[in-house]
Amino acid sequence: MADPVMLAWIAFAGVSVTALAAFLGHLLGASTARRTARLQADTAAQTAAAQQEATRVAHDAAQSTAADRMIDQLQEELTRYRKATDERLDRLEAENRGYRAFIGVQRDHMAQHGIPLPDWPEGLPR
Repeated sequence: MADPVMLAWIAFAGVSVTALAAFLGHLLGASTARRTARLQADTAAQTAAAQQEATRVAHDAAQSTAADRMIDQLQEELTRYRKATDERLDRLEAENRGYRAFIGVQRDHMAQHGIPLPDWPEGLPR
């Protein structure tokens, strides 16, 4: 009888150890699953935040780039206008010097031939 009782106790101990191991395995598995789920949720939240930040940065960069292009275009246009104005002013000043020199020649010619000179208009430089 001792053998069947001993076998019963050994069997009971084996079943108990197996049940305890299964219970502990379940607890550890559940804990690991909760930790994994929490880590995945945190990772998803961080990824979403990073994507939002990247989208915001890209949007800001696109707006900045568009503004920079507009500024560049306006600066180029202003440079063209300034160049055209400078060329026009140089041409007008050269013409003015030519007219003033010709008026001087005419006045000298009139003075040499006794033609009375008209009064110089007020407000014009001599």
